[in-house]
Amino acid sequence: LKLIYNYKQDIELFSALYSPLSDFTLNELAELRIFEPNCRFFYQCLDNCGKNLLNSAKSRKKIDKFMQNLKKYRIIAGYKSVKQLVNQIIADFNLSNLILTEVDGEQRLTLLNKFIESLPQSNIYEYFVDNDLTSINAEKTADTNAVQIVTIHKSKGLEYPVAFVANIGRQFNMQSLHGNMLISK
Repeated sequence: LKLIYNYKQDIELFSALYSPLSDFTLNELAELRIFEPNCRFFYQCLDNCGKNLLNSAKSRKKIDKFMQNLKKYRIIAGYKSVKQLVNQIIADFNLSNLILTEVDGEQRLTLLNKFIESLPQSNIYEYFVDNDLTSINAEKTADTNAVQIVTIHKSKGLEYPVAFVANIGRQFNMQSLHGNMLISK
């Protein structure tokens, strides 16, 4: 779900690529990264490999299929509930039968069904915002010298002796200021 919500997250992307859903080997994933050393993020390697690297027709097909599925589920996520989206993925990949072939498969399938029942009827974007899954949650400690990672929104009203603001050197997007209408939530 995190990958569908934001496909630019490397850990979730790598996990999905290495899972039975896409069936990439570690060697194939390493090749993707090796052949694209200038890519900062793994999704960029996939994009570039999808366009430039034709080291094997099999790898190319896997990349294309994965990217098509990801695009499909991101579109579905816009108009279906999280519960419907998860059920769609389970049906498309026949995951129920796959889970039943594993050790403790029946118990795992029961847990999966309980998880699905607990999902809200909201769409994926509302789900992540409502459950505060959109940002890094740093564990709070009693130690005042601990490093806290927070978004600019979470820091509102707090004071820190030292703060690092990531990506401050990037240019602001000024195009949205020149439209006929400016909308702010």
